[in-house]
Amino acid sequence: MNPTYLLLPYPIHPSDKARRGMGVLRRFALPGVPVYNGKLSPELVERLLATYYDPYHAALAGLIEARHARFGAVWHIDCHSMKSRGNAMNIDNGAMRPDFVIGNRDGKSCSTDFVAVVVDALRGLGYEVGVNTPYKGAQLVAAYSDPTRGRHSLQIEINRALYLDEARFAKHEGFATLQTHLSQVLEQVAAYIRARGDEVHRGPGLAVAGPAPFVSSGLIYNGAVRVVAPQIAPSPAPAKVQRGRR
Repeated sequence: MNPTYLLLPYPIHPSDKARRGMGVLRRFALPGVPVYNGKLSPELVERLLATYYDPYHAALAGLIEARHARFGAVWHIDCHSMKSRGNAMNIDNGAMRPDFVIGNRDGKSCSTDFVAVVVDALRGLGYEVGVNTPYKGAQLVAAYSDPTRGRHSLQIEINRALYLDEARFAKHEGFATLQTHLSQVLEQVAAYIRARGDEVHRGPGLAVAGPAPFVSSGLIYNGAVRVVAPQIAPSPAPAKVQRGRR
C-alpha cells in the first residue's frame, strides 16, 4: 500500500509496485486517474481488506493446502490479463507486449520444466511468448510457492488484444479462438502432471494413484480438464491488522 493516500495509525512498507500506484489497494486505475477521490481512512482500509483480500487468500490457501496435504504436490497458475502496450505505471512504458508473458520469479516459484511445458504449448500454437519480462510474478505467486516441497506457482499474463477491443472494452472474434487454445494448453499441462504421478505422494512413502491437481487462482483443475469455481465467502467481521500487507 502507498502511504500517500492512506490515513493509517501504523507504519507500512510499500513495495515498488505500491509506490507506482498498484499496491493491494490501488491508487491509480490508469496513469493520472485515481481510484479514490481522497485519502482512505483506517476503517475503510480494514473493511476493504476484510471483505475482499482476506477471504480471497483464505480460499486460495485452503485449496492449495488441502491438495498438497492429499497429494504431496500441487501446481498453481495465477492468471491475469495485460494491456497490449505498457504505460507510465509499468516498467515497460510504451513498449508493445508479446501475446503471453510467463512468470516464475526468475526460477524461484516453480520448476523450469513446468515453465517449458506452458511456453512450448503456447508457442506451438503460434503465439509470441515472453518469460519473466515485464512480469515475473508478484506476491500471489511468491506466497504459495516452494518448489523444493512440491509447491509450484506460475503466473500467466494474457495480452488483451488477443480477445478484446481495448478501446471499447468489447470481446472480438479472437475470443473463441483463444478459449479453444487455452483448453489445449491445459490438456498439455494435465499430461505433464500425469507423467509426474510417480513423484507425487500422500504422506511418507505412500504413493497416490493419479496426478496431483492443478490449482488456478479462481479455478481448480482436477486432472480431467474440468474446472470448478471455488466459493469465496466474505469475512463476517473485519480481520485483525496484518502488518505484512503491502
